[in-house]
Amino acid sequence: MGPNAKADFLAKLAKTLIDGATEQKIELRTFGGIGIRTHCQGIGGNALAARPYKNYDLDFVADASRIPSVHRFMLGSGLEMAEFGEYPGGEYRLYKWQPNGETACTIDIYFGRLRFNHEVPSPYFDRDNQYTLPITQLLLSKLAIVELNEKDKIDIISILAEHELGDSKGKEILQTRILKKVWCRGWKSWGTARTCLLNIHAVRDYVHGLLPTEELPAMQICEKLDELEGVILKWPKSFSWKVRKLLGPKIAWFNQVQPAKSWTQKSANLAKGS
Repeated sequence: MGPNAKADFLAKLAKTLIDGATEQKIELRTFGGIGIRTHCQGIGGNALAARPYKNYDLDFVADASRIPSVHRFMLGSGLEMAEFGEYPGGEYRLYKWQPNGETACTIDIYFGRLRFNHEVPSPYFDRDNQYTLPITQLLLSKLAIVELNEKDKIDIISILAEHELGDSKGKEILQTRILKKVWCRGWKSWGTARTCLLNIHAVRDYVHGLLPTEELPAMQICEKLDELEGVILKWPKSFSWKVRKLLGPKIAWFNQVQPAKSWTQKSANLAKGS
């Protein structure tokens, strides 16, 4: 199965699971590459065509108070829980789905706050985005990765190819009011801003290394990267932000994200219950 066919399959699977969860009044949203693909059907989708999808995996977020309900829903949908544990934002569970002995698909569900190297701000669930995180949160979930890989850079480029920055609350607008709060307000904002600024530079270098085509408007993407950089550098900072800046990178400015702990026997017992 080629990259596009694999991505289409995963997108349909995500939609099916979310529709089923919604019927049971469970809020479930996808993020990562498949979530971004849902918002990028034009020029950004063309950029995503070059993105490799090596594994059959999906990432979801759910409310921490609905862990038992989500677990019962996943088991009832024919998935098996492979492991569970904790990550910086709360509890994590991994499910596997392998119908008819075909290639296994893994479903990662993160409960609570999406807090990896840095926290992705809420809201995660809104009426305008039935299947994914809002587009601003999707962008931040990628820009705030400390060790950015090529897939992440392509995801960022695809978002910027199709979405404008602005102060309005439109579904497909990258909302500067959220970016300003995440990057310029509070002690932890300095660290988030630092990581995102480094990644803005890395994505700009990556774009400069590509041949410009009609499918990839490099100049427009770099202009939007400049806009993002401008928000970080020019917007007024809070007092605690300025104090944190004085301490600099000698103090760790991001969370170390380790693989979720797994307890095989507990997982097996839990799979039979709630």
